[in-house]
Amino acid sequence: TTLFRSLLSTGQEIGAHTRSHIDLTQAGVNLDTEIGGSVTDLINMGVPSNSITTFAYPLGAYNNTVIDYLKSHGFNGARSTDD
Repeated sequence: TTLFRSLLSTGQEIGAHTRSHIDLTQAGVNLDTEIGGSVTDLINMGVPSNSITTFAYPLGAYNNTVIDYLKSHGFNGARSTDD
């Protein structure tokens, strides 16, 4: 938690990812478990919930379902490996 607070105090951003680095576009993936769970994990490690506003797609993979989930859960942006 000290590391996270130190990073945040210097203007660094702590974004969410997933719990298991899974391809979120695959059928049967529980987005609440993977994305929501990663947010909960960060909060439990001391990252303020209001500072978790960005997301990094595991493997760079995303689709409209994932994008809609992120938007509906308050994320402001997301990163991929797409050129």
